[in-house]
Amino acid sequence: QPWCFTDASATKWGYCASKVPIPVKPEVKTHAGTASGATCLPDWEFKGKEYKGCTTEGEGSPWCMTNRLGAWGYCNCQVAADDTAQIRTHGGSWDNKDGETCKFPFTFR
Repeated sequence: QPWCFTDASATKWGYCASKVPIPVKPEVKTHAGTASGATCLPDWEFKGKEYKGCTTEGEGSPWCMTNRLGAWGYCNCQVAADDTAQIRTHGGSWDNKDGETCKFPFTFR
């Protein structure tokens, strides 16, 4: 059964009381640069440093690489609304109250 943590310290948890949406990473399109509107790579490397998505390093506006050959563009950084904010819990750890809001993302250790 799906479950989640309900606090930032990752100690309180509960079972999800509603259907858990599968996260869809939005495609981030670009403008300007050398990419001609291409989609950002999800992960890429530039000058020996690894990036995920858009960065502002070295630029005043968010940008990303769009291929492994060095094409880049400024990010159109509009993302979909966060549907996970409405997932509530039931049951779980002794200190979790039914109806607490799930905290996403979380890392299970």
